[in-house]
Amino acid sequence: MSDKNSVSTGKRARFFIALIALAIVALEIWGISYSRKVQVEESRASISNVTRALAQHAEDTLKEADIVIGDVLERLARDSASPEGEERTHQALRARLSALPQIDGLYVEDQDGKLIVTSQEKLNRELNGRDRAYFLYHQNHADLGIHIDVPIQSRSTGHWGFTVSRRYNKSDGSFGGVVVATIDMTYFENFYKTFDIGSEGAIVLIRSDGILLYRRPMRNEFAGKNMTGTALYRAYRENALTGSALIKSSQDGIMRINVYRSVASYPLFVAVAMSEDEILADWRRESMTHGGSMVLLLVAVLFAGNRLITQINQRSKTETDALDAQAKAERANQSLEQLALRDDVTGLPNRRQFDTLLKSELNRAKEGLATVSLLIIDIDRFKVFSHLYGHSSSDDCLRAIAGAIKASLKQSAYIAARYGEEQFSVILPNCSQAAAVAFAEQLCEAVSALAIPHWESDEGVVTVSIGASCLDSVDDNDLSADLIRSADHALSMAQQRGHNQVASFSLPKIAKK
Repeated sequence: MSDKNSVSTGKRARFFIALIALAIVALEIWGISYSRKVQVEESRASISNVTRALAQHAEDTLKEADIVIGDVLERLARDSASPEGEERTHQALRARLSALPQIDGLYVEDQDGKLIVTSQEKLNRELNGRDRAYFLYHQNHADLGIHIDVPIQSRSTGHWGFTVSRRYNKSDGSFGGVVVATIDMTYFENFYKTFDIGSEGAIVLIRSDGILLYRRPMRNEFAGKNMTGTALYRAYRENALTGSALIKSSQDGIMRINVYRSVASYPLFVAVAMSEDEILADWRRESMTHGGSMVLLLVAVLFAGNRLITQINQRSKTETDALDAQAKAERANQSLEQLALRDDVTGLPNRRQFDTLLKSELNRAKEGLATVSLLIIDIDRFKVFSHLYGHSSSDDCLRAIAGAIKASLKQSAYIAARYGEEQFSVILPNCSQAAAVAFAEQLCEAVSALAIPHWESDEGVVTVSIGASCLDSVDDNDLSADLIRSADHALSMAQQRGHNQVASFSLPKIAKK
């Protein structure tokens, strides 16, 4: 090799190594970016589930208070004319509220704001609600519907809460007074504490006009705060049903993922916010680990490349070195050929090896007119699973199912393989169609028993559908393509019936001429 050729070859080698290094860096950056996106989307979905639960909780809480208020209004119409009737209403209120921890107190006020009935043990007639916002609202509005007002501190119990009230009229249609229930803040605080939103997270319950009713964490100055100027409220006004937004707090500068949802039957919405830094804490640690591994890999590649270039630039080689290099290349090719026959995710034989094994089993069966059955296994809604849980979880799912299949084979002569992206196959020598179907049903149960969570599955876990086919007394007319086609048809039949199903189908025998 001339010096000129040696230098040219060295440059090409350096360029090739630089491309490899750039490819490694690009793949690592893409992988880190993708895992960040997956982490954020999974957290957003989790926050959305929490928001849905909180909205349902708020609706149930207010609905129960509304029912009690409606019951009081009925009793007022019937019993308010006498002291005995008021006492019956008082006792009924105390009995009802003993089972409703969310209601701190329930009060009936006349047209002047004086208490006439209360859920408290004794009626304090010195208390008057004519200066309360809810009383003034009903005094000036003829609407008999429910009204949710700003948080106040109860004069009878000293507790903080927001009010739910209805107006009632006299027989002539004039203003008769107000029935008001106070929703205890402590009830919401205890319920909201059960959700893990991180140390920098927040939960808010806001009236549709922007008035804050409750916030976790709660301080007195938050009660009744006007939220109309916030980015969260603006996002809610654009889409009042449900939505999400990435918002930087104007108070503490923390970037949070906010997910909000309207309360179905009442003019309220709830929102849950989690700190982006807390959500991505695990992702950052994992990225640092991967980044360090990448640096070590690049050092190893560069070191190996330098050594390779040094060897390329050597002016001469002995015949023995050339023969050794050739022998090493042959051994490497053999190893690569073996690797090419295995699926790198599950360790099972791949499709290429499956085709070879199936032909071999059919040829062996032809000699003795033996039976060969075939199963094709498809993971139900696997593409949806991959979208929800990400690439890493998808690979873990494939490995788990492959493990269940291998465990089911035990010491039998059955052969399992990776057939496609979400499909496996099992070759069953000397196995009848009935036995193949029974074995397939065992596989369905084994996969379901793995209990791999799948939100979009009817069963809540990952399941499989299986098509079974059989060639009974294999002869020269039987082809592997026929067996595969009939198993595929059986799989389609199973999937049409629903998921987690087994179906079987066999092509009719071609008569010999």
